[in-house]
Amino acid sequence: MIGISKVEAPNTINLLFLLSEGSSNPLKNEESVTWSFMDFDGRWVDFEQNKIIDGTVNLTRTGIVTLSFPKEAGKSHTALTTDMIWVRASVADNTDAVCKIIDIKAQGALAKLLQDEPEGIEFRDLLPAGTISKLVRSDSAIKSIAQPADSVGGRTRESDADYYQRVSERLRHKQRAITMWDYEHLVLQEFPAVYQVKCLNH
Repeated sequence: MIGISKVEAPNTINLLFLLSEGSSNPLKNEESVTWSFMDFDGRWVDFEQNKIIDGTVNLTRTGIVTLSFPKEAGKSHTALTTDMIWVRASVADNTDAVCKIIDIKAQGALAKLLQDEPEGIEFRDLLPAGTISKLVRSDSAIKSIAQPADSVGGRTRESDADYYQRVSERLRHKQRAITMWDYEHLVLQEFPAVYQVKCLNH
């Protein structure tokens, strides 16, 4: 359960969930997370499907959950602390199928690098947490900026050696996976974060 203060319904809130990715039980199937809010009468009411955007994919990876609170989301109730809008995330079974939560931040936003070759702006390396600390153009409505986690994704500029290797591999498999070698190299090409791929005979 999460209590959110200094907000009035109806409103939309972005919650950043920092999860320990890989901490879920790999032997359990993915569980569907149900999101609910507490109304004025102290009852839990499930969000409508179109009122939620779950960027965590049922709490299995770090991401942003966008919740649109209706006017029925109350702050005055006796079940829990008043002057807060309360949110509940629950699963019907297998609670170990979701990842462990490290932290939850309100007002989360996704920042994306826009490359600009003439200006020399391009992806060179992942940014560690705390690197982004302010806006390019200041906005008085935003009090502070914080980057709680390392950046993800991105690919550095292709070197000449990598280019010649990629072209040679493309001439061999022609974007069609037939042999085990094809599968291995196509996966490595599409997913740079993967260190090694090994196909096994069935």
